[in-house]
Amino acid sequence: MISIIVPVFESEKTIKRCLESILNQSYQDFEIVVVYKEGNDKTLDVINSLHDSRIRVVYQHQESGPGGARNIGIDSSTGEYLGFVELDDFIEKDFYGKLYQRIENDKSDIAWG
Repeated sequence: MISIIVPVFESEKTIKRCLESILNQSYQDFEIVVVYKEGNDKTLDVINSLHDSRIRVVYQHQESGPGGARNIGIDSSTGEYLGFVELDDFIEKDFYGKLYQRIENDKSDIAWG
């Protein structure tokens, strides 16, 4: 399984497109770990409206910046591999499938794209 970590702060306008691009991957063995830092918008409502059991929200209670959010996501992950997607990004449907295939074919521990 791949744990895809998405640090999130005040991203009401972009987070739905980002998460939907992950949910629609051709490779489906993944979890999405959303590291949520509370803000002044409806980001959490948008995330919760997606109703997908592969999305798990963990909370960033203290300000530790993007690196700290990624570390919280890593600590909360259960996958064999880690992936990172930024809150305003969207990815192609076969992004993680291609990366996973590269790891398996090359017998390597890392792939990037």
